[in-house]
Amino acid sequence: MLLVFAYFVFSQESKSGWNFNGDTLNSFAKYSYHYSGIARGEYALWNPLVRAGEPEELFQATLLASPTLNLVAFISNTLGITDIVLSYTLYIFICILLYVCGVYFLVGCWTKDQRAGAFASILALGSSSVYYYCSDVSYVMVIHAIPWILYSLTMYFRKFEFKYLIILILSYSVALYSYEFVMGLLYLLVLGISAAILLYKDFLKLFAALKQISVKHCIVSGILMFLITLPQILIFFNMETGKYLPDANRLTEVRMTDQYEVEAETSFPRMYNPCFVFPATWLTFSTGIDYSKWVLLRYYIGPIAAPFLILALLSFKKIPWCIALSGFFITCLASDFFPLNLFYKLPGFNLIRNCHFLLHFLIFASVIVAGYGFRFYTEEASLRLKKHLKTVVVILLVIYLICLFPFSYRNYNLSGIFISSIAMVVLLAICFLRESSFKHTSASILILTSVVTIAMYNFIIKELPIMGGLYNDPVMQDLRKKEDYSLRFLFERPDQINKFSDKYEVAYGTTFGRDEYLSLVSLEDNSYKSVMGHGGIGISSFPVLRNYYRFMSLPGHEQLMRKKFFFFKKYFVSEQAKDMMAFKNDPELFTSMIDRGVGLVDQAENSDPKVSLGMFQPDSIEGIPVEKVENGLDVEIIKYNANSLRLKVSASSYGLLAYTDLWDDGWQAEVDGNNVQVRKVFHTFKGIELSPGIHEIGFFYKSNILSSIITMNAVSFLLLGWLIVLILFQRFMPKQCATT
Repeated sequence: MLLVFAYFVFSQESKSGWNFNGDTLNSFAKYSYHYSGIARGEYALWNPLVRAGEPEELFQATLLASPTLNLVAFISNTLGITDIVLSYTLYIFICILLYVCGVYFLVGCWTKDQRAGAFASILALGSSSVYYYCSDVSYVMVIHAIPWILYSLTMYFRKFEFKYLIILILSYSVALYSYEFVMGLLYLLVLGISAAILLYKDFLKLFAALKQISVKHCIVSGILMFLITLPQILIFFNMETGKYLPDANRLTEVRMTDQYEVEAETSFPRMYNPCFVFPATWLTFSTGIDYSKWVLLRYYIGPIAAPFLILALLSFKKIPWCIALSGFFITCLASDFFPLNLFYKLPGFNLIRNCHFLLHFLIFASVIVAGYGFRFYTEEASLRLKKHLKTVVVILLVIYLICLFPFSYRNYNLSGIFISSIAMVVLLAICFLRESSFKHTSASILILTSVVTIAMYNFIIKELPIMGGLYNDPVMQDLRKKEDYSLRFLFERPDQINKFSDKYEVAYGTTFGRDEYLSLVSLEDNSYKSVMGHGGIGISSFPVLRNYYRFMSLPGHEQLMRKKFFFFKKYFVSEQAKDMMAFKNDPELFTSMIDRGVGLVDQAENSDPKVSLGMFQPDSIEGIPVEKVENGLDVEIIKYNANSLRLKVSASSYGLLAYTDLWDDGWQAEVDGNNVQVRKVFHTFKGIELSPGIHEIGFFYKSNILSSIITMNAVSFLLLGWLIVLILFQRFMPKQCATT
């Protein structure tokens, strides 16, 4: 089945001009920028192409720091793959592969029946968590590491072998740098609560087993876990410093104070989905029938899952009921039902916004429970369970046939009802044949499940507007055969934001390219403006830097932000950011200072007396003569990268070179090979002092976050190599292998 699915995925990708749609296209754009950075030989943590430059920390935390993603990017670059769409498709396919294989190993481990694992993995492969990958890859992102976390914990407490701790750490690293890791954490919490309720005796045994854990295992795994978590810790504390505004789609009001501070009022409307209280939604869940709008097909598991899920519950075994209870709890959370919604008051969980994504954990739980139902029926079914399964199948068949007429107004509804009905008929036949002479019941059910999955992909899923689209835009076409990964420098930023055509938003339901982040794929400097001020869409709804927002609120800001470089022969010193309110009160002040070649820096110490005019006095500017000739600055760009800029500058006098890219404490500079201080210009941009002559200048962005991300990925790669060696060693030299 995985080979069939791989054919489906890559035949879709191979279409000329094809690319993703929906939110997956936004994720792909981030990956494209990241991939281009690796191809240039840098790990891009700064983006100088949008607004006035900004760090990529949030993109790293939610996607780009993932060891899986970086491994794919590094290997793709090493192999010389120039098709970035293909590279990202490989990453998505590996995530799906991890999820499906994780379900296989987990169910096989829990049921001690690999056929049950195979059955559950096929159900997972045919669920909406997987087939929505072209439109919203976040569905599989939030769940793909959870099976491996549960599997590694189970196997470690059975065998206490270190390789299972390695699997746990790797699973944790993959989950931590995926979309909203706290969702997975919330599901593990409710699963633990379910186990404490229904399996409390086994729960107590688990705590007793903690005494058997090796001290060396605890120390080593603790150090590794810390190294894996460190980037997220640093990013979190960096966010807590207040350098960012909240997400644009959470802002209700933003205003500037007289102290040049930004006050923001927010609302946090969570997106719930209480539709699962309606019976019609459960039809969608099992058949793909669309009773109101096709987006409800985000919650689909397939017709074969339902009878085996019910059978597992009718067995009244504790483990299936425990997993089902966790699914019920997560459904209550997705629907905002009391008292489960009190979890949203807890730190971390209060950040969850897209609560309807939690329903994919219901799909995951349903797959696991159905796997138990398969095992009960094929291995140890009592006469009662056999009768129950036949009854359930007949009832479902009748329901599907009744739904034929009221839901036949869409072609794929007819296909869904037809496929589901045929599946129930065949399953019923298998049940009767099992009692007579049929010996290969499990194989027959596996084949039926595979056929139903393939049929759903071909007759329903391909009909939905979720499978990407064809783009004839030259920027998108270039991504299929990328030859130049260099950033395109402009000495002047455009006043208008370069955007995609509206037709792609209408045709493919994507917000990508409707804001300044088209630069992520074009690699060209975009406007200094942002659509964030209009509510934010897509990527532009991410938190914006306060320094950027403050400066954009000043009249005349475009005079500085349009041009990349200024050379000020004189400057005032301002130690307090509230001095910038002088520009708010006098709309012509920027013009007056630029005309006179006068800048503003924020540090009085080490100021050059040949250039400094002392403390900032706005009223004294009119007394400074206007420059009648050019300021004698000539700039030549040597190399333009995300984390660095090298340029050659010719200056005719002493002065301050201002580069209108946002200042950040991670930026360092050197002039003619010597480190120099990076000054904060107008409390917003970066600048350095120059003497007359020709200078080679370099700006470099370095941070603890960047170092920790690289270290975390290196640790993950080493752990993966170690795990492979351990597995091979134990497989081919079992007698010589000692448990670590």
